Amino acid sequence: ACRTAEDARRLVETLDAECRRYRVSFAVLPGDLVHNSPEALRALGESLSGMSVPVYCAPGNHDVAAACGDAYVRNIGPRESAFSLGGCRFVFFDNADEYPPACLTPHGLVRLEGRLRNAAGPTVLVCHKPLEDPRSDGDHFMNRPSAAEMVRDLVAQTDVRLVVSGHISMFHVRKKGAATHLICGLGTAEFAVVTVTATGEPSIQRVLRKESE
Repeated sequence: ACRTAEDARRLVETLDAECRRYRVSFAVLPGDLVHNSPEALRALGESLSGMSVPVYCAPGNHDVAAACGDAYVRNIGPRESAFSLGGCRFVFFDNADEYPPACLTPHGLVRLEGRLRNAAGPTVLVCHKPLEDPRSDGDHFMNRPSAAEMVRDLVAQTDVRLVVSGHISMFHVRKKGAATHLICGLGTAEFAVVTVTATGEPSIQRVLRKESE
């Protein structure tokens, strides 16, 4: 997470270089772009506008913290979005703050349900908090019981093939039912290059960056 404007500019410089290296169609950032800093969000928004490919973000809890006010929406974009590309539907879901009235209201959950159930084709779901924590003693996941259960059920009942999240400082991939769950929360030190076929099957390449890069 970026703490200063300079951190934000370095993040985008690194991100753009890797996007060019791997010739990706777009980049996804699953939240905690900054650490409670509206100034870093402003610099990040300005820098992202110069990227060589589109960048789509899901807000993290540190991006929408009280200290940031509405800086995320003003500088990065809407907290939820969806688009189609290559026969797949990409849905960005805001679970950064799970308790009303901040987000995850009944309307937000109904909106997510509509987007997943009405998707014309396989779906990639992107959110900040994982739906489950793979660590036996972990608690960094979507832990509002009723909402978490609903989202997990929706993933199981619809054509979601890939769930991308961050929040936890780890790289982890596992298959649950028809969906692959990718946690990628190590910033620019470690990231994933993902190819999604027209049938929704993901191929995930783990990339470790050297400190000198």
